[in-house]
Amino acid sequence: ECRRMELAVLPPDINISNSEFTIEDTSIRFGLAAIKNVGDAAIEAIEEARKEGTFTGLKDFLMRVDLRRVNKKTVDSLIKAGCFDSFGNRTQLRVYYEQIIKDIQSQKTKEDGGQFGLFSGMQTERATMHPVDVLPKTVVSNDQDILAYEREVIGFALSVNVLERYRAILQKKSTTSVVKLKPGMKDVVLGAVVKGIKEVVTKKDNHAMAFVTLSDYQADVEAVIFPKVYVQTKKIWKIDEPVLVKGSVQEKEGRTTLLIDKAISLKAYE
Repeated sequence: ECRRMELAVLPPDINISNSEFTIEDTSIRFGLAAIKNVGDAAIEAIEEARKEGTFTGLKDFLMRVDLRRVNKKTVDSLIKAGCFDSFGNRTQLRVYYEQIIKDIQSQKTKEDGGQFGLFSGMQTERATMHPVDVLPKTVVSNDQDILAYEREVIGFALSVNVLERYRAILQKKSTTSVVKLKPGMKDVVLGAVVKGIKEVVTKKDNHAMAFVTLSDYQADVEAVIFPKVYVQTKKIWKIDEPVLVKGSVQEKEGRTTLLIDKAISLKAYE
């Protein structure tokens, strides 16, 4: 809906995002409560710690929040959603979390139990006030990783537009966009990403066909692929696959539906 209204949706940020979606100038900032595994208790803990100042890194965040309320699942979801992108690559941050969390939990337990002396406790506080992240030299997230992460914890791709890579070819080939589709249109050509797939078998002759959901990041449309076309193009119908399709538009049960005549993966143009 935001894309249709040409409102930019800003990704979640651990130092900026509130529980709900908020308005920033002419954009909308993604809210923490919309991220999987991030509940009210965790958000309250984050907001409480944030009152002391902005987080300077993942380690700084873990040292300052209540880890009883911000557990491993919550942190992993926050990383996958992009909340810590200003601190590093998502895959590196996930590995780094596993490397440091036990030591941080142990230190917090000792502090809570009063096992540090008066002066050693003060020294620890100073030393960890703004700890520096030392991220591991590991494989970094690529676009496919980020798509998978965001689809898991947000439900859709927020920070990666797969179609941007094919802008030049789409400017030459596409005749319209999803939001402009109207019943009665024929031979329309558009680029989109596969968001959903449902394969079915026809009752008459037991042939496979499919219903797919396509998105061009402005709007979604349901598409139908009849058996003849489906058997020719079956390999390209995968989640997050960028495709170029040609077909006609009909209205079915009050909804705009695209009947696909031809389809090809945009990766064929790479």
